[in-house]
Amino acid sequence: MMNHRDFAGVQPWDEDDLSCRLIELVRRLPRGPISEAALPDAPGAYLLFLAGPVSAHGALRSGSAAVYAGKARSLAERQRFHVQSLSEADGIRPGMVSILAVPTTHAAACYVEALLLEECRPAWNRLGGFGCRVPGSTRREGRTSKWDACFPGRYWARVPTSSERRAALAELAGILAEPGGIRELWPPLWAPTPRRKAMATARRLEKRRQVAA
Repeated sequence: MMNHRDFAGVQPWDEDDLSCRLIELVRRLPRGPISEAALPDAPGAYLLFLAGPVSAHGALRSGSAAVYAGKARSLAERQRFHVQSLSEADGIRPGMVSILAVPTTHAAACYVEALLLEECRPAWNRLGGFGCRVPGSTRREGRTSKWDACFPGRYWARVPTSSERRAALAELAGILAEPGGIRELWPPLWAPTPRRKAMATARRLEKRRQVAA
């Protein structure tokens, strides 16, 4: 039978130290375009970053902060789901999103995801995530997720009302405006150049002309 003498000199598990070490490891992992990354058909956790001029996302557009953290039994399968969602949604495209994957065991993925949620405070998670991933005959009659209200268009999601969209965008803006709410732990993936700024301005003016016509 074991007694207390058997544990002499054994240090207790320092969760804070382990968390710091894990975050530093994650920060050194490569990020790549979500539509091009070759992720394994294995469990793991992952982070999504913006790498383009997505409206209403402020500082997150540069890719210096994660917008979403998740876990999956198959990283490759989850990647395909997100690419499909981003392809169908309005106002965002797969080319505007990068992914960082952390392959793990299934059990470890739960711990890594929880740590990433705590450390990174991703805006889309705080908004409620991507909503239901299981299309069905009654899905379009159900409640619209806040992500779908911000980025409508997924074929299985009910089209949001104007009030739902305004409320979701307002909540997202509030999340982004919280002091210290955005954890910029990575170097930027994208920054607006004069040419990109000019193109964005031209697109806004064209939309205004179309509305006025």
